[in-house]
Amino acid sequence: AVKYWDELSSITKTLKVLNIKFSFDDFGTGNTSLKYLTKILPDEIKIDRSFVTNINSSKSKIITTAIIAMAKSLNIGIVAEGAETKEEVDVLHNLGCDIIQGYYYSKPIKKDELVEFLKNGIISEKKG
Repeated sequence: AVKYWDELSSITKTLKVLNIKFSFDDFGTGNTSLKYLTKILPDEIKIDRSFVTNINSSKSKIITTAIIAMAKSLNIGIVAEGAETKEEVDVLHNLGCDIIQGYYYSKPIKKDELVEFLKNGIISEKKG
């Protein structure tokens, strides 16, 4: 296992020199955990949807707050996945989340629909 992490750390350093950025997806669950931050420092972490969905429970809010504070102290960008309500967006915004994704803004759309979506200013209307 140590050899794997040494090799992966070397690869990610090379990618950073080439100005290639990468994220840890679904941070806080599965294979993305704090131990990986000791070997590899990603450009951003994406907070798993399971924390966002339950953001009003005290435990999820505490964990999300800690993830955001840790990421900011390590100069790592923060993306929250799965925001579906204005309340979730407001909480994440107030916690200092850099980017918020989810159905609150839009369902997944095709490339050709994106241009129309952006022309109509839907994103700026929802943010307020």
